[in-house]
Amino acid sequence: MFDITKLSLFCFLLAFPSSCNLSFGVTHWQLNNELNIILPLLTSPYYMKNSHDLVAFLNQSAYKKKLDDLMKELVSIKANLTSKMNSLDLFSNELTKKISCIPQYFIDESDLYNQLTKHYFHRINYKLNIDALSSSAKSQLPKCNEIYPLDFNVGLFEHLEAMKKRNKLKMEPEETLGTKDLSSIMGISSSNFPSAIYTQLKSNSNSWKLYTLASFYWRYKGSAKEAIECARRAIYFAPRKYKDIPLLSLGTIFQRSNYINDSVVVIKAAIDHAPSIAENVWSLGNSLMMLSQFNQSLENFHKVEKLDSGYGPKVNFIKKSINCFRDLKITLITMENSLDEILPGLEKYTSLKREFEEYHDKLEREQVPLKIRYYEGFDQQKASLIQRSQICSTRIKDNEEPVLFCDFLSDIQLVMQDFALDILNNYVELKKELIATYKINSLGVYKKIFVENYSEL
Repeated sequence: MFDITKLSLFCFLLAFPSSCNLSFGVTHWQLNNELNIILPLLTSPYYMKNSHDLVAFLNQSAYKKKLDDLMKELVSIKANLTSKMNSLDLFSNELTKKISCIPQYFIDESDLYNQLTKHYFHRINYKLNIDALSSSAKSQLPKCNEIYPLDFNVGLFEHLEAMKKRNKLKMEPEETLGTKDLSSIMGISSSNFPSAIYTQLKSNSNSWKLYTLASFYWRYKGSAKEAIECARRAIYFAPRKYKDIPLLSLGTIFQRSNYINDSVVVIKAAIDHAPSIAENVWSLGNSLMMLSQFNQSLENFHKVEKLDSGYGPKVNFIKKSINCFRDLKITLITMENSLDEILPGLEKYTSLKREFEEYHDKLEREQVPLKIRYYEGFDQQKASLIQRSQICSTRIKDNEEPVLFCDFLSDIQLVMQDFALDILNNYVELKKELIATYKINSLGVYKKIFVENYSEL
């Protein structure tokens, strides 16, 4: 077996290198039986412009060897990428089956906020007169810290982070407190409501009910700072039997201010005072769900069903929502992980293809253009050449008849067409966009909570 470089050098020294040319992947010479001479293959990369340039001739061997090695690696990487993409496509097909439940069981973060019912408002049992006000009183607001100073108190959860930062907490207005049903009971959305609270607190600054109503008002307006100050005083003055009411208000403020762990601590305290009140247990289930503690959350939801059968449809809805979005999110995460496995291979593939093209350019630079590599009588080679992929254009020169010019692809160029980098990149970008679209637009509250970790009891 001859070493190809040595054979090339031997041919060159004999001064007939064109008779010993190599082709890409096959033998580089052929015997013409009719002429009884050795002739170069039409597609040989050794079909050189200057057949007596020894350095260029030897470089062709090095370039060809490098291209052979690169091609093997590219083929291997592409096969691996194709396999992974096929697996990713299977998950994409699964995704289309799992999105059907999204419209029916979608839950936004606001759907898990603790919300009070008419029954809960009736527990306060306080009728506020919001009409009989003097004109001077109508401009007053119930800022509870100005009505009754209250310093540090161990029983008011001063150790919690949310309480320490209460002056900086932010929350969105709790508009549900101003709905028609609730306003018919308490009138929170009335323009006279805050001044009526202020007026009555000035004459009765120890009323837990008035402080609780004031905390509701500030929640309705979206002022966490003022709502907390009113809730603190309501907790301080409330009797044990009703202390859960201002405790739940404080826990709700923490929840809406995104201090969920502190919310759980306070709502648990409310349940300790009134374990049979469904709203308290339901609120704890909501906060635990926002912390991704699904099993504990569902335990509380099942307790709520026993306390009040009216919660049954809500609990059933949440269970179905959890299962729907758990499957959906797991599929999205699996697809994302598969994509992460593809990306390094694609980067390597891109780098190697760029290197392959660079060496091909070097190899081609010294070659005779493919379209003029034929001799009279090479009918078989010309037929093969014509069958190759062609890039043709019509040119008109000096007002003459149009002439058709065609370029032909070499064996290496035909191989390069299989390294479809644009297709692979487009595939990856489309999958990225698909995953991002579902994660941003379809997950709702499950963007923030780890429903994928949920396992049924």
